[in-house]
Amino acid sequence: MIDYRTFRNTDPPALVDLWNACFTGRGAAYLRGTILLEYFALAKPYFDPAGLVLACVDNHTVGFVLCGFGANAAETGLDTSKGVISLLGVLPAFRGQGIGKALLARGEAYLRGRGAKDLYAGPIPGLNPFQFGLYGGCSSTGFLESDPHARPFFEHNNYQRQTTILVLDRPLDAPLSIADGRFPAFRQRYEIFALPLRKLTWWQDCVAGPIELHEYRMLDKANNEVAARMTLWHMETFAQRWNEHGVGLVDLEVAPALRRQGLAKFFLVQILRHLHEQFFTLIEISVKESSEAALNLFRGIGFQEVDKGHSFLKEPRT
Repeated sequence: MIDYRTFRNTDPPALVDLWNACFTGRGAAYLRGTILLEYFALAKPYFDPAGLVLACVDNHTVGFVLCGFGANAAETGLDTSKGVISLLGVLPAFRGQGIGKALLARGEAYLRGRGAKDLYAGPIPGLNPFQFGLYGGCSSTGFLESDPHARPFFEHNNYQRQTTILVLDRPLDAPLSIADGRFPAFRQRYEIFALPLRKLTWWQDCVAGPIELHEYRMLDKANNEVAARMTLWHMETFAQRWNEHGVGLVDLEVAPALRRQGLAKFFLVQILRHLHEQFFTLIEISVKESSEAALNLFRGIGFQEVDKGHSFLKEPRT
C-alpha cells in the first residue's frame, strides 16, 4: 500500500537518504546531512509543506516531488501563474510502479490549486525556486541528461521541451596560454576588480540562499564606466561528488556598445588566469543551446560539454 502525504518536520533525514539514492549523476550534490537540504529548499521564504509530497511504503519514504513557482517580472515576489515541478525522484527499486506519475499528478494539482496556468518541469533561471547549488551544476539547467530517466518520463506525461541548456567545463589546473593581438591594448585601457555581489533582487537573494556570489567588473580607466561584468561562485557543494575545487560562472555581460570587439574573450581569459592562481581546479558554465556566439566563445578557449539540461512545459489541456 502506497501512502501519499505532504511534508512533515520529521522528514528531512529520510529525504536526504532518498536524494542520495535517486540523484547519483554528476549534476547533483551529495548530501552528508540535512543542513544543505534546509538551506537550499526548506528554508526558502516561500517553501510550502503542501508543495512537497512524499510517497511512503510501510512508513518508508520511496519518492517525492517538490513544487514551487516562478518569479514575477520585477523579481520582487512570486508569479503563481507559473508553476514549477522543481524535482521528482523515486527509489530505483520502486520505479515502474506508477509512483512517479502519481507524485507528478499531486504536484500538478497543488500548483493548479494555487493559481498556476502554465506548468513547467525543470528549474531554469526565473523558474528556479529551489535547488540552485544542489542540482544542475553552476546554474539552474533544467533536468539533466545525466539523469537518464527524467526526459522520457516528462515527455511521456505530456511535457514538451522548451529550453535546452548545455553545461561546459574547463580545467584550471594548467596555465592558460591564449594569444590575441587585441589583448595588449585592452590591458592598457581596462582594469578588473572583484567584490561580493550585493545588489540582488528579492528573487536572486532567495535563489542563492547561503551562497555568496562574487562580481568581477572590467572598468574603463578613462571614464570609470563598466565595460563588462561577470558573476561567479565557489561550487563547494559539488566538491565531494566531483573531487574538484570548482567555480561556477553564472553570468557574463559586455556593455552593448562594446560587443563584438573581443572584450568578452579578454575578460574571460584574465579571470581564468586569476582563478588558476588560486586553488580552483575547474570552472563550469551553462549556455542555452541556441546561443551560438556564446558557445563559440567558450569552446574557443577550451570549454567542453559535459552535460545537457532541459526545461519542459505541460501541453495545454484540451
